[in-house]
Amino acid sequence: MQTILVCDDDKQIVEAIDIYLTGEGYKVIKTYDGYEALEYLENNTADLLILDEPASGLDPRTRVEYTAILKELRDQGKTLLVSSHILSELSELCTSIGIIEQGRTVLQGSMDQIFARINSSNPLLISIFSQKEKALAILKSHPCVQTIAVQGDEIKLGFLGDRQDEALLLQQLIDADVMVSSFMREKGSLESLFMQITGHEEERAVLKHEMESGI
Repeated sequence: MQTILVCDDDKQIVEAIDIYLTGEGYKVIKTYDGYEALEYLENNTADLLILDEPASGLDPRTRVEYTAILKELRDQGKTLLVSSHILSELSELCTSIGIIEQGRTVLQGSMDQIFARINSSNPLLISIFSQKEKALAILKSHPCVQTIAVQGDEIKLGFLGDRQDEALLLQQLIDADVMVSSFMREKGSLESLFMQITGHEEERAVLKHEMESGI
């Protein structure tokens, strides 16, 4: 008989899952917070884990221990179904992920697919050593540039182009005698991707450079 561990602080949900799965012939372990689930997993195992916000309420040390146990179970081939708002922890743990916004699935796929999308959708960061005004004029007219934000000598772009487009933009800046000290995509995270695909990106359609540069 396969064992299924259920962890949710809503007892009605746990009881409903228990009734259904027990009727299907599974052994169900009912827990109501991360500490209870962790106490069971320290000495036992399960074939399937259904976890709702399992790290909620855990202190930092316990959270690290909990994540390590879940990773070990994952590596053993166990199935983990985790619902969580702590996206950074999911990126370390999960092999596949789905993002739900207002009851609708807006993104799903393997972590490799998701991170490939993150890397291609992240802002482009350009540090200018000199000729910033000339650089801004070029960027403002570039077809791949969607948004521009300026902080000191660093320019942050919403840039829809691929790697070839990035290389061509860098060459265009250099040919215009703009001295570029760094040019890279911002390091990605699930949090930044979530903000982009759910429409909460503060810089969406905002050209901050007009206020700061006077262009």
